[in-house]
Amino acid sequence: MDPISLAIAAGIATKGTEIAVGRGAEKWSQLVAAVRKRLIGDLDGSALLAKAESEGLSSPEIDLLAKLIDSAQSEDATFQSTLQENWGQLVQVQHSDERVTNIMSGKAGGHVVQAGEISGGLSMGEVHGEPATRDQG
Repeated sequence: MDPISLAIAAGIATKGTEIAVGRGAEKWSQLVAAVRKRLIGDLDGSALLAKAESEGLSSPEIDLLAKLIDSAQSEDATFQSTLQENWGQLVQVQHSDERVTNIMSGKAGGHVVQAGEISGGLSMGEVHGEPATRDQG
């Protein structure tokens, strides 16, 4: 699955418009409008999109929406171009800001780090189970 489709689906499901600001909000709105327009003829897709925008989606539903977006991109080169162009511009806007916006949606099987800048090392403990112990001998 295309990572852009998954990112767009997760953004819609987690109300990404609420965090997009400035020029980014306009690009995000254009992205969502393009998805809405493309899914208008698909009853399941339209219902899933409406649910995403009103109450959010579970991880499996986000995956389903991403698959619908991905499939629509495969079928429609104009739609794919529109999404990729707006996504690229949105990413540029977000990187041009001096602040960081991190979005995490769904479940992680381990550690998740969201940061704007890390100086020095970063060390993570065990993912599951008891914390690791060192032999003090």
